[in-house]
Amino acid sequence: EVRTISKRVSLIIKLRPYMIIKVLTLNNRKHGHAKCHLLAIDILTKKKFKHIIPSSHNCDLFHMSCINFQFIDIFENRFLFFFIVNGITKDNLCLSIDKACLCI
Repeated sequence: EVRTISKRVSLIIKLRPYMIIKVLTLNNRKHGHAKCHLLAIDILTKKKFKHIIPSSHNCDLFHMSCINFQFIDIFENRFLFFFIVNGITKDNLCLSIDKACLCI
């Protein structure tokens, strides 16, 4: 439920990944639920976003993890070849070019 969210939690809001930076819960009024005001930053674009949602609603959390790797080569079909930390090689990551920035 939304009322259990704290800062630094990653959520999906309107199909976008956000990191919560501030949570404000307002008590319920005469008609309706208590509301949560979420201030979040889009993880991909770094833009701030305000979202108001009833505190009893469910939300989609996600877990991010970082993997260190060593880039080796790029193939003609835009697939990358790299080593992961434990020595495993991967070559199934496609490189797409979108608006003059590289998205992996």
